[in-house]
Order: sequence, then C-alpha cells, then structure tokens
Amino acid sequence: MPHEPISVFDMFKIGVGPSSSHTLGPWRAALRCLDTIRERASLQEVSAVTVLLYGSLAKTGKGHGTDIAVILGLCGEDPVTIEVNAISGKISYIQLSEQLLLELHNGDSWSETFYSIGGGFVVKEGEGGSRDKTVDLAFPINTADDLLHWCMKGLSISEVVMENELAWRSEAATRQGVWRLWETMRDCIYRGCHAQGELPGGLRVRRRAFNLNKKLVNHQAYNNYDEWIANIRKGGSSFAYTLDWRLPMARPV
Repeated sequence: MPHEPISVFDMFKIGVGPSSSHTLGPWRAALRCLDTIRERASLQEVSAVTVLLYGSLAKTGKGHGTDIAVILGLCGEDPVTIEVNAISGKISYIQLSEQLLLELHNGDSWSETFYSIGGGFVVKEGEGGSRDKTVDLAFPINTADDLLHWCMKGLSISEVVMENELAWRSEAATRQGVWRLWETMRDCIYRGCHAQGELPGGLRVRRRAFNLNKKLVNHQAYNNYDEWIANIRKGGSSFAYTLDWRLPMARPV
C-alpha cells in the first residue's frame, strides 16, 4: 500500500494559534504572497493589497485570528519566532496608521489563490501537494498494525520514530527540534495559566485557566515554572488529580 511519509515536525509545529488551518495556514499563505511580490517587483512598489477569505476561513476567521495572521504575514512576521506579547501592539499600530509595510506596481495587478489544507500546510492553486512524498522511511507505517509489526521485532515506538526521522535529518537535529517543541509547549502552558482577561479574537471569551490554576495550587506562592511544577506535584499523582489539571492546560492561549 502506498504511504505518505509524515515527520514529527509535520504533526507538531511551532506557531501562533489557536488553529493550524485557520491561523498558521493563512499566515504562511501571506508569506508566500510576499515571495511572489519580491519575484515580480519589489515591496516598495506595491500600493494596495486585497485579501479575500472563503469557506470556514470567512465564517470563523476572526475568532481564529485569521485576519491578524494575514496582516502579520503580509508584514513579513514569522509565526515561529514572533514575540506573542507584541502582536496586539503591532496590530493596533497598523489599525491606527491604516498602513502595512508595503507601499502600485506600474498599474499591474495579479492574484493568487491559496488553500489551507490543515496542519499549517498551504497549497497554491495550480500546484501539487506541499509535502515531500519521495522520502523512503526505514519503517513505513500506514496502520496501527504496521507499528505493532515493527515493535514486535524488538523496537520501541520511540526507536521506530527516530529511525524514520533520519530520512529527513540527523538524530542530533531531530532531538534539538523536539526539545524546542517541548520548550515552546512549556512556555505556552505557563503563560496561559497566568494570563487574565479575554482570549484574542474578538469573541469576548473569558480566560478560565488563571482562576483554575490559582485554585488548584491552593494559592501557594512561586516565582517561576520550576517552582510552579513543584507545587503541582505536592498534590499527588492520582488520576483524579491529574484530570483536574487537564482543563486549565488544555487550551492555554
């Protein structure tokens, strides 16, 4: 059976949320549009940009930050490295100045259509899929039975995954990338459990994690992530206690 090789870093991506298809995808599409402009002219020659959103991007876009993602993408901001605490300020400045950092291109105009296909992947109309399907994996997996087959030969799941990741990069690079994913998740969770107010998106959804966290740590004092985790562990390791913590950590925006 033919298979489509997918890396760990296809499944887990660093980027501004809350949605890979509604936020990260449109952001990537905007960045690709900038690349086209650079190829055909220069950013300084552009006087106007029109963005049309269709389907679910139009229906739930603002709630998922699609508008903000497109604006920041057209400004050349990187969704992986942008300082999230600076996003509100950048958007406010653009709204007040009514300008992007783009400046007609000799009367010419053109359009491009991109499809956000999920997981942060973007496909330009007329192109094929964006993923590399030519990679040969050491242990190809299409079903759970395939994974079980390889593990019955003496390999753990993590060993199977690491061997497959070698098709894309070195083991050191994979370990470094996975560690960066963990650090980003850690920082996101800590930030989300200590932020008050409303979630971004304009839907006036109140943040719940702050008060839940305060209740679960029983108002104990701490100054950083390590001290916070130490306080959490004082509550034990039962399934019921772990489940109590699942909700505030489930969506730590």
